[in-house]
Amino acid sequence: MSEASPEVTSYLRLEDETRDLKKKLGQIRSQLQEEQERHGEAIRYAEEMKDHVQKLQVKNATQEATIKHQAAQIQDLENNVIKSSLLQEAQERHAEAVRYAEKIKDHMLKYNLNLTENNLFIYKADKECTMRNVLVMRVYHC
Repeated sequence: MSEASPEVTSYLRLEDETRDLKKKLGQIRSQLQEEQERHGEAIRYAEEMKDHVQKLQVKNATQEATIKHQAAQIQDLENNVIKSSLLQEAQERHAEAVRYAEKIKDHMLKYNLNLTENNLFIYKADKECTMRNVLVMRVYHC
């Protein structure tokens, strides 16, 4: 059996390398498509979170207005109290409003923590997608 000429050997090696490169390119394209889909999902999730945050902000504003209104009502009651029984009743309402305000305050702290965690998650997801896209683009340019 005779050996293949260097040109044939070189050609066959190039064919193998071309096949391998095409296979890798197909894998990279597949990864890019997956990352683009994940990025789209992250964007959709971020939009949903924005809507949710807006609703919570409206609810928060309403609750804050209610708290201010109740605090003003309590102040008016305290200013207008003449008899001790009315004063005692006003003090009880004030204590109830303070307890309610504390509950609302606790709720708002949890809300703000959840909002911060959601924003951090969205930021990390977006950053990860961006980094993956950058890596994929580098592979395409190499």
